[in-house]
Amino acid sequence: MPGNQQNINENEIQRFLALAEDEKAKYQWAKACEFCEEAIRHIPKNDIKQAADLHFMLAECCYLASYCAETIEDAENLFRLSAKSCEKSGSLYRKLKDKGRAIECDVMFSLLGIHLSKDVNKIIDSTLKNSKKLESAIEIYSKKDDRLDYSRAIALQYYINSFPVCLHNNHGDLLMALEKIKPLTETCWALLKETGGVKNHLQLTFFIFGTLAWLGGAGFNLPPGFCASEIRRAENIGEELLSIMKDSDDDLMLAISYIINSMSKWFLAVLVFEKVSDRKNYFDKVVEYADKGLLHAERLGFNFLISLFYSHRSPSLLWGNSKVELEKILYDVDLAIKHDRLHLHHFFYMNHIFSSNIYTEIAHLEFFPVEDRRAITRKSINVLEDIIQEIRTGPEIGSIPLAAALYAGLCLNYVHLAEFSSETADQEKYISKAIKEAERSKAAASGLEGGLNISYAYNSVWFAYKSLADICDERSRKKELLEMAVDAAEKLLENSVLARTGDLSAKIRSGDLYLELGIVSKDEGMLNKAHFTFMNALDDSMERGYSYMTASAHQRIAFVEESRGDHSASADRYLKAHDAYKASIPELSDAKIIQKVRELCDYNMAWHLIELARACHDKDSYQEAKELYEAAGAILKDLPNYHFESPYYTAWAVMEDAAHASREEMHEDAVKNFEIASDAFDNAKRILNSVQNEVESLKERKRIRSLERAARMRKKYSLARAGFEKGSMFAKEGKKRDAAREYGKSALIFEEIYDSFELDSGREGAFAIWKFCQALEKMELAEDENDPDGYKDSALLFEQASDSFTEQKKKLLALGNASFCKALENGFRFDEIEDTEAKALMYTKIKKTLRNAASFYQKCGFASGADWALAASTYFDGLWHLIQADECFDLNDKKRLLEVASHYLKSAAEIFGRSGYSYREKEIVDRLEMLNEESEILVSAMDAIVKPAGSDGFTTLNPAALAEETGSLVSISEMRRYSQEMDRKVVSGAEKKYSIIYHDHLEKYGQIEKTVSRVGIAQIGTPDDFFEEKADGLFALPETRLEGFRQKLKDMCSKAHIEKINILLFPEMTIDLNYEALLNDLLEMAKLYDMIIVPGSFHDAETKTNICRVIGPEGVLWEQKKHIPAIIGFGENRHKENIHIDLPKQISICNTKFGRIAITICRDFLDMDLRVELKNYSVPVDIILNMAFTTVTSDFEAAHFEARRSIYAYCFFCNHAFFGNSQIHSPEKDRTRMIIPPGKEDLVFKDIDLFNLRSERKKWEKIRDTEVNFIQSTR
Repeated sequence: MPGNQQNINENEIQRFLALAEDEKAKYQWAKACEFCEEAIRHIPKNDIKQAADLHFMLAECCYLASYCAETIEDAENLFRLSAKSCEKSGSLYRKLKDKGRAIECDVMFSLLGIHLSKDVNKIIDSTLKNSKKLESAIEIYSKKDDRLDYSRAIALQYYINSFPVCLHNNHGDLLMALEKIKPLTETCWALLKETGGVKNHLQLTFFIFGTLAWLGGAGFNLPPGFCASEIRRAENIGEELLSIMKDSDDDLMLAISYIINSMSKWFLAVLVFEKVSDRKNYFDKVVEYADKGLLHAERLGFNFLISLFYSHRSPSLLWGNSKVELEKILYDVDLAIKHDRLHLHHFFYMNHIFSSNIYTEIAHLEFFPVEDRRAITRKSINVLEDIIQEIRTGPEIGSIPLAAALYAGLCLNYVHLAEFSSETADQEKYISKAIKEAERSKAAASGLEGGLNISYAYNSVWFAYKSLADICDERSRKKELLEMAVDAAEKLLENSVLARTGDLSAKIRSGDLYLELGIVSKDEGMLNKAHFTFMNALDDSMERGYSYMTASAHQRIAFVEESRGDHSASADRYLKAHDAYKASIPELSDAKIIQKVRELCDYNMAWHLIELARACHDKDSYQEAKELYEAAGAILKDLPNYHFESPYYTAWAVMEDAAHASREEMHEDAVKNFEIASDAFDNAKRILNSVQNEVESLKERKRIRSLERAARMRKKYSLARAGFEKGSMFAKEGKKRDAAREYGKSALIFEEIYDSFELDSGREGAFAIWKFCQALEKMELAEDENDPDGYKDSALLFEQASDSFTEQKKKLLALGNASFCKALENGFRFDEIEDTEAKALMYTKIKKTLRNAASFYQKCGFASGADWALAASTYFDGLWHLIQADECFDLNDKKRLLEVASHYLKSAAEIFGRSGYSYREKEIVDRLEMLNEESEILVSAMDAIVKPAGSDGFTTLNPAALAEETGSLVSISEMRRYSQEMDRKVVSGAEKKYSIIYHDHLEKYGQIEKTVSRVGIAQIGTPDDFFEEKADGLFALPETRLEGFRQKLKDMCSKAHIEKINILLFPEMTIDLNYEALLNDLLEMAKLYDMIIVPGSFHDAETKTNICRVIGPEGVLWEQKKHIPAIIGFGENRHKENIHIDLPKQISICNTKFGRIAITICRDFLDMDLRVELKNYSVPVDIILNMAFTTVTSDFEAAHFEARRSIYAYCFFCNHAFFGNSQIHSPEKDRTRMIIPPGKEDLVFKDIDLFNLRSERKKWEKIRDTEVNFIQSTR
């Protein structure tokens, strides 16, 4: 009976074993597991060998079945069953004293635990221990000369040793791990071929998974020079394996053959090849192998391979295919993520990187709708956050080198969200997150010295700081951020192996930064660096066959030449960009992209014409410039994405017509055309304003706003020029006061233009023209009023203009005018002097200034002016000799002097006649006739020294260049325009943005002003005092903090009283007057201490406003509302204020016994419009109290530092103590500043002497009236 039972069991074992083998052959590993378990149940207890073998078979089937599980829970259960079977098998082999197999099972058990682990350090430690264990088994098999067992152990050893290559984040450790794997690769591959292991599913899986692990680790974390040969070796193995499997119908083996081929070719295309044709060929092969491999992997349901095929096929479709099939690519990514969540091979994480990168890349493509890009971006963030959260279950995510790519992906996606946001607060929020992730990425890659991950890291740092610079309004901070971005871009360039175009993208991005930094900082060296970088990228792109990148490089070089003022060179580059875009069209197949590139061809042709027009303008070829502008406008008109630029440059054509009329001294035509140009720019402005909301790209929308600003400025310029031409007409007619009036009007408009510039390059030109017009106004009035001081003022203004002009021609013209004005001033002095010797000295001085004027006029090309000055000098020589003759009593000397005078007068008449000034020639001829008739001649220096006709020389004064008047870049890293002023909300018509309300408390309360007072700031507040959100966007002090805070408030007011402070300022969002107890406390202390208390501001629950109530001994004196809502941060939470805003915005100035006080809440003070209103108000403000709850204090410091002199007032900035840097700025010469550091609750104060303040203000205003009238924007 026992024998029969044994036979039955053996039969059952063999039957189930056969069924299991049959299911294995059909890749139904889960069913094979069931039959293995059935077979194991029938094994007799004494048949240890068969039990050990079957348990090992069960472990193998469970392991392979886990990759085909339908849920992640099933996969985990199969992994655990496999591990349990390995453990059991190992114990049985130990009983059999089969040490080698026992070690294999122990290592397999540990390997399965590695797949379930999230702890990188434990994984690496485990691989080292297991590798050492396996060496014993390998030695045993080697001595037994058991090639099959030896081959299997080597495959397992190879797999285990591949892990550290993708997990080490230190360059040295990576190289050591790679060196260790190199000999194993050759040995393992040779053994698999020798023993037939290539057809053993488990051995081949170990080998290929190991190869993929080190391939990914080396490819992502090492420079191409270190891993190119290894990737080539993997490619050779893949091709050889495919050759071996060419007649096979084994789906797993074929899928594995295709995955190693497609992955190795993908890394070669990304890391090694530079020429576009080579990359394209390899990407095409990647797609081909992935398509074939997917057929086999999907038939098996092998999730890891399916995910890997989809995840690297999608970037190949995006980068290698000229036809971007968005739906297909997104389909691939979605399936990659779906199948990646169904297996436990997560320590590799490469599939997630591929997937999120594709989402990020697509979100960056501007020819897709913004809403689609925004949705894709959020999807990418979700993918990345999921995987980061999963990794965080281990101790250190930063210890995984791929963390650099994960954080970098988050950074780039947050940058995209910032670009898609129209609200500044949202942009700041997303960019803040981006910078945080960028710094994490850089930290994760800090141990690496090349490869994709370090490129991802520095790319993210570059993007983050560049994006922050784009929305930064404070110029020194903007420069600092750009420098940080430059540093990252240069490191990116050193390490770059990114995407389709290798380091070309990094070069162009670096050049973009050099260009913008050069413009912002006026650094010619940076512009040269940009030019060199773009030229280098151009050479590379042409050599490697990237037509699109070639066009992009040409376009950027055109930008550099444009910024240098070399419009001919810029025009040439735009033409080359046009040709390069045109050459790229045959490479394309997607209709939308072809249409876009054709539009870019035409757009660059239009800009070629625009730059040619500018070059013609500089040469005074106005008619030719007009025709070129008209041709450019005609091209732009038919371009769907750029049609709105057409009216702007068509208006330029009209302005060129006006400039031509001006040069020809056809002043009436010039006036008419400049007025037409003004209307044309006004029309362009309206079109630009209306089209903004139609443009999806927010970057392009920002550029349109900038161009709208330029149109407003050009409209003003045209009006100023029309007025100037009127002034010239009146001057020629001898209507000097009328001429002065028109020149004065033009000067005021040019002052407005000057004030609207933020870039120094534009400001200098505008300042020069403004001063030039003022000089002409003064000169006409001086001539009308015979005022030598007027000529003196005019000369000074001409010299100021000359200092600010950048073109030599304009500098010399202004200096010529300045010299002539000095001659005119001295001419008046000459006529007033009676002493002969003094006259002789003045004669020498006048002669010198006239010679200087003639020289300057000659050098600048004002030939008629030079002739005029020379003739005037000669005329004056004649008059000087007449004066001497008149005073001479010796008849012979008198005769000689008269002859010399006659000679000079004849010469002067000839020069005037030759130069076309016939009326001046006649005047001198008449004087000669009187001299010959010996008639009495009344001699005056002013007869000879008359300003030359055309000395306005305005046709040489071209409008200052605007940063906004540039073309649109549409490639990798768009150059953002300088358009801070356009972000300010514009109030239409004559309506002011701010309305000043004046309160006179001296009269109201019958008080007398005190000459000296003391103003203090009380920096208070701790995190415990932070307000809580009580309603949507409205905050209040927690009731639990009320009593403690009341005591703190009383203590601070008492301390202020001891210090004899008269006005006490508290921070925003610290004292919540919704609590009646706090209000009563303040009323009581204000009366007790005879003090004005400004208790910050709070959210009024009833009116939904952020409001400050000023408390005095008389009660609530006045209220001030906040006008610009902020993003408020309490700890890590960020909230936007949901407060009501009144229009127009009202600011109160209150005349108190301590001086005239204005209160501004937080960022309201950063609005330049408000500061301008305070500066220009009829009653000057003495004290500005600015309360805040802000982390960004540098902007306030800059604004207050500027306002103390421009408004000439004491400026007090009081911030919440947690953020600190509360400050006092004084307007005195010593620039006194007091500051309280962050985290400190303290009190500081300043004594104010109103008499000294106001008298010094008057002196300062007199000084300032002769200088620049400008308030620097710090927003």
